[in-house]
Amino acid sequence: MKYSVTQTVCAIVFCAAAPTFHAWSQTSPPSSGDPTDPQAIVPPEKGRPELQANDLAVEAECSPIYAGERSALFQWTQVPRSQRTRLDVTRYYDGFERGKFETLATLDQSAISFAWTGGEPAAAYRWRVLTLIKDKWYASKTADYEEPVCVVDEEEEDGKNPNRLGTR
Repeated sequence: MKYSVTQTVCAIVFCAAAPTFHAWSQTSPPSSGDPTDPQAIVPPEKGRPELQANDLAVEAECSPIYAGERSALFQWTQVPRSQRTRLDVTRYYDGFERGKFETLATLDQSAISFAWTGGEPAAAYRWRVLTLIKDKWYASKTADYEEPVCVVDEEEEDGKNPNRLGTR
């Protein structure tokens, strides 16, 4: 399955970009660059588009070799002048606003993709990319995707699986 999001338009039914709403003041004190500090994050509606990752896309698929294993490949555009890139996911609609999210990776400035195998089957996730520029994290718009449910081959009583690759 391939999900593709450009700004707020989506190519697959389940995938959608949703605006995020934040209650941070524009007159907040200088930020520490700490990714857990809400004042260090510039929400998409307050940031400049050239400082945000765009063209968010994720491809979630089942492994053709290992039964029951799945992966998601996240991709985005590179942001010039960024010092670092961060990928966050949440299973909650308002998880980023409430601090209920997980940072999957903090990557170098040239990163434009990340592969993840930690999702739960059939779980819906919301994700975003943040770029660090001068002690401020600039958040992308959010995008949604759903982890696939992968078929798990059953083993016979002798512990062998006649359908597994390389056993015929």
